[in-house]
This record gives sequence, structure tokens and C-alpha cells, in this order.
Amino acid sequence: MNYLEALLTDGRLEMTIPDKPRTSKQQYRIRPLGLAILEKGTEED
Repeated sequence: MNYLEALLTDGRLEMTIPDKPRTSKQQYRIRPLGLAILEKGTEED
């Protein structure tokens, strides 16, 4: 499993075009869970 699959499975990221996962226009959006993890990580620095 690559890193994107892991982040999608964990609910940290979401696809902007979920109907077409292999399109060249695919982008990813951070979900609230991913944002919370990022914010928690920056507080420790």
C-alpha cells in the first residue's frame, strides 16, 4: 500500500473526483482528521 492509499483509507485525505480515481485532474483534499493531526504535530515543535 502506498502513502496516498493509506491516508485515504484512514480518512485523512479525500479525492476531489472520487468517481474517477485515475484521472489526470485528480487532486486530494485534507479532511478534518488529517488537519487535526497536522495541527497536533506543529504544536510539539
